[in-house]
Amino acid sequence: MPDVDWKSSLISQMSFAWEYMFAPRMAGLTDEEYLWAPVADVWTVHPGENGNSPTINPQMHADPAPFTTIAWRMHHMTDFFTKRRVNHFGDPAAEEMDAPVTLSAAEGMANLTHAYERWKNALDTMPTDHLYAPCGPSEHHFSEYPIADLILHINREFIHHAAECALLRDLYRQKDTLG
Repeated sequence: MPDVDWKSSLISQMSFAWEYMFAPRMAGLTDEEYLWAPVADVWTVHPGENGNSPTINPQMHADPAPFTTIAWRMHHMTDFFTKRRVNHFGDPAAEEMDAPVTLSAAEGMANLTHAYERWKNALDTMPTDHLYAPCGPSEHHFSEYPIADLILHINREFIHHAAECALLRDLYRQKDTLG
């Protein structure tokens, strides 16, 4: 059986999803699409009160999970790429942990691209044997799981939310035909 370069495989899975499935589908994303809420009671990004910074519905577990806009999903992806990179490869005491919230599709995509690229760079420069190190206390109940499991989880989360964003763009394009 040939040796497998697991680090390369994990990074390639995420990179393929970004480069061929997500980024091309988000090209030209408008602010209207970014904030489109086709149903009531959605989690999204909201204008700040009295000209303050925009806000976002909290990222918490709810059952059933609410419908979320592309803006909320892109912020969520930016947030998990940022927090995981800072917690596992950065300096949590010195670096910003909260992803910026924006009402602009272009800014949202720029923020997400920046967070993704920093996460990917951290993985690229990580020693391969770090894949087997425990995640540590920042992953709470999963602290003893290996970093490889965390990377698989992040890949799965990214692919899941990227597909949702693509579907929402498809629905938005056909919004006048929705019954």
